[in-house]
Amino acid sequence: MIDKIKKILKLFLSSKIIFDKPKKSKIVLFDDTSLNDFKYILKKKEYFLLIVRIAKIKEIYIFPKLIFLMIRNYRGNLASSYFISILKVINPKLVITFSDNSFKFSEISKILEKKMKFVAIQNAIRLDYIENNYSYKNKIIKYNLNKKIYLPHIFTHGQYDIDLLKRLKIKIKRFTKFGSLRLENALNYLKKKNISYSKKENDICLISDTILLAHFQGDIYKSQSKLISTAMVKLAKYTIDFCRENKKKFIFIPKSKRKGKKRDIELKNYKKNLNFKDYLFLVNGIRKKYRNRHNQYLAMFRSKVTIGTTSTLLGENLSQGHKILSCNFTGIKVFDFAINKICFIKNCSYIQFKKRLNYILNIKEKKYFSLLSKRDREYLVYSVPKFSRVEMLREKLKKLTL
Repeated sequence: MIDKIKKILKLFLSSKIIFDKPKKSKIVLFDDTSLNDFKYILKKKEYFLLIVRIAKIKEIYIFPKLIFLMIRNYRGNLASSYFISILKVINPKLVITFSDNSFKFSEISKILEKKMKFVAIQNAIRLDYIENNYSYKNKIIKYNLNKKIYLPHIFTHGQYDIDLLKRLKIKIKRFTKFGSLRLENALNYLKKKNISYSKKENDICLISDTILLAHFQGDIYKSQSKLISTAMVKLAKYTIDFCRENKKKFIFIPKSKRKGKKRDIELKNYKKNLNFKDYLFLVNGIRKKYRNRHNQYLAMFRSKVTIGTTSTLLGENLSQGHKILSCNFTGIKVFDFAINKICFIKNCSYIQFKKRLNYILNIKEKKYFSLLSKRDREYLVYSVPKFSRVEMLREKLKKLTL
């Protein structure tokens, strides 16, 4: 209780207090992490940005009606009662988010769905749902966190997610197979800047998979964390050895765009467990021109084969007709790629890895995709050539706010 009071006091002291009502708006964007990705969607549209992550809140509204509503809406969580009350005051037609796995969004949408529409746009591959199910079934946790998810309407990356969410019995009322908004934004950016990616200037692109930082966290997951750590290093080592032996052009794509604390944390596992020569080869593969968030896609598009474990980027790249190889060396089924064909290998020796990668690298894309079905190519990320998802979503928003 004392810790909660301290956090509230700290929040008030560090925030600007606004003694007035927020402006009414037809659209509320839930969570500011969505802002960059909705840049083109909400262009020329008025909306209210509802920041819900406590550490990021810089403004707090306080006025008589809000206090009354907070008391009335209080159900054991002060933050929830505040957000619910703010939404009731703004009274939007639509609340939209890119944080589709947010427990807070689920909680609030369940309470307010009869008063306003709630739509979630899928952000990334939902490994966390598979992980929650795995942890509960293996009695690592006592409660299945998936039960906290409730979405009135979700725009998914593809059919895979619809199948997954139904299989895991996650409460979702309506699905729309949409594709990747982040990929669409990148394609629009590259087109606008007239950047070509028809020429393959790199042989191998290795994605820095951050599942070590995002999944199976905490003391109860020590064994899983160790397996993931070992697997990430093994994949990097296999890839480095292959590129050295075969004199292949190699690039490495970290999730963190710039040098600094975040990238140091991301690279820590590689630095600690690779020898100096291998680590130097890895970081020398980071190219300055690919730092831009959209240019991470460009790095993949310009590479003959992109390698990773289970990054969302793999499915996005596959949907655009580029060759990938997903490698799960963790021994944890949660991280198995959704398509168990030419594009996936697990728990293999270096000889087996080298043989598969060499085969994929040397066959033409037409041959590679002949070993997959059309459904496979679009299973993870739905894609229709020359079709703007930005325009589609803008039209959907227009209808939802009438």
